[in-house]
Amino acid sequence: MGEMRSMSRRSFAKAIGAAVAAGAMGVVGAGCSSGDQASSAASSHSAATRESGLTPLTIGYWGGSPCELPMYVAKEQHYWEDAGIEPNFMLITQDVSILLANNEIDVFESTPGDFPAIYQGMPLKHVDTIHVGCWSGVTNDPEIKSCKDLVGKRVGTTMMNGPAYTECVALCAREGGDPSQIQWIAYTGSTIESALMNGEIDAACGSDATTYPIRYNHPDEVDFFYTSADELGEFYCCFTGVNANALEKDPTIGDKVATAMARAIDYINEDPERAANESMEGGYMDSEYPEIQRGLTKNYLFGHGSEEDFRRSIKERWRELSDAGLLTEAPVNPFTDQMNDQTNKQLDEYLDGLVDMVARWHGNAPEAAPTADTAGVVVKLEQRGPAYTI
Repeated sequence: MGEMRSMSRRSFAKAIGAAVAAGAMGVVGAGCSSGDQASSAASSHSAATRESGLTPLTIGYWGGSPCELPMYVAKEQHYWEDAGIEPNFMLITQDVSILLANNEIDVFESTPGDFPAIYQGMPLKHVDTIHVGCWSGVTNDPEIKSCKDLVGKRVGTTMMNGPAYTECVALCAREGGDPSQIQWIAYTGSTIESALMNGEIDAACGSDATTYPIRYNHPDEVDFFYTSADELGEFYCCFTGVNANALEKDPTIGDKVATAMARAIDYINEDPERAANESMEGGYMDSEYPEIQRGLTKNYLFGHGSEEDFRRSIKERWRELSDAGLLTEAPVNPFTDQMNDQTNKQLDEYLDGLVDMVARWHGNAPEAAPTADTAGVVVKLEQRGPAYTI
């Protein structure tokens, strides 16, 4: 079994701050040490651009789940090239902060888990939305029916600084629970499933790619206590992230990337099952649980082109970090401070500034204009298909 470690919410709040600060320092050092490599890559890209007329961009991907489906569709349907991009796909196997600082990656699917690093100076901007959902929690404890019920329980996660952790803590606090009383235990790889079934933990949370197979493998014992597609379904969770350094040098990159992703999202929404099947057949998406992959593709509500939903969703994700007590430099901490009209206004203004820190809207590019089926996530909630259920 993988190494385990346990920490409370308060100790984790301190740890995440130290880790982000250390990561930022590491990025600076790494950026300096690889200057020659970055310059060489830039020269190569410039030459290729002059020759083909396309802008070479490195598209990073994590692999396996429907989350990045638009990137795969854009590759297979040549939407990247149609938008003026020469795509170079690269599997992400290290800290994206380092890849961004070294200009080794230009585009990838970004989640609110990147927000603290952006706060610390990571060069990343979000240019449009991708989809709703993609984190959840499962349990075999009948007493756990919501995030509030995690108080006093042992909860495993594969992402101690990830969005699922933040969502659970924020929802617990919003429901009147004390998340500092949750015992979090970090696991690596597939060990979290055996830990739940062996009684080492009472619940597990993480990406749907982790939690849905646990439910699938143990249909009579395991059920969901929360899914972000339901509890937070009015907000996008994943965004198209673009290297801020690249955008600074060539702002048209944002329009090109947004256009390619928008066309891919339209393709998915025309027939989600077709898109999922093609991605599994092409080896882009894991095919061990095809029913789950098809169900999640329908459930995620892929959408683009609504700046209102874009900014509102980013602000909500910052608010979750605040409600989880992780924005230690905020003028107000809802986890410890008494909230009233004045403190709510202070916090709201602070969060608006944080939205501007990560948002660089390009979803209004002419060819990325939304259709009636891809804009307005609140309206689209009625169109959601059921995720795979046993």
